[in-house]
Amino acid sequence: MMGLNRCLPAGLCCLFLLASGCSKSTEEVSSGSGEPASSGSAVAEVAEKVAAKPAAPAEEPVRELSPEEISALRSVVGLTPPEPLAVSELLTRADIREMTKYEDVLSEQVLDGVAPSPTYNALRIGDEKIFGASVQVWRPLEARQAGSRFVRLKETYIAATADTTPVADEAFFGEFGDTVHYAFHHKASRSVAVVTCATKLCDAEKVKALADRVASRL
Repeated sequence: MMGLNRCLPAGLCCLFLLASGCSKSTEEVSSGSGEPASSGSAVAEVAEKVAAKPAAPAEEPVRELSPEEISALRSVVGLTPPEPLAVSELLTRADIREMTKYEDVLSEQVLDGVAPSPTYNALRIGDEKIFGASVQVWRPLEARQAGSRFVRLKETYIAATADTTPVADEAFFGEFGDTVHYAFHHKASRSVAVVTCATKLCDAEKVKALADRVASRL
């Protein structure tokens, strides 16, 4: 048995000693190389190497370019910028005169705010004395984006009142300063529109009537 023990590796000797109830430490039954027979230190060393290994760089999420960025890039490379969203036929002078009975001169005016793009445009008809009426239209690339746009738009109005009989799928009234607004979500055309009219010309009923004309042309 003694000869057999001398032939066994230090690790197996340790197992025999443990099985026989020996309390000697692993170092005392080492093979004489100065290293313990236990594999704990080797495991710790591997763990340290794994921890020290640099992690693979995370892939950055792909971000879609906005219409404005796409337009700018096209200009840089010499391509013709895409046309803005067409809104010129959505609201006319005849609509405003019919609904408001306004008889003075009406002309297209600049509507300050968001720059026109393939997914947004606006049209204002009035004069220097009065705001008149305007229409803004957003038509994003995806239907879900139109729904999100409508929700965000509603949150921007301090006092937004939902219309229970909307001209499209969902709508609300709003007032700001000397203007009254009617915003609606038109799912069939993947559009969100806001029709605005001066309170001197329109009440809630009239601005909704103008919005109904716009919705029928989307």
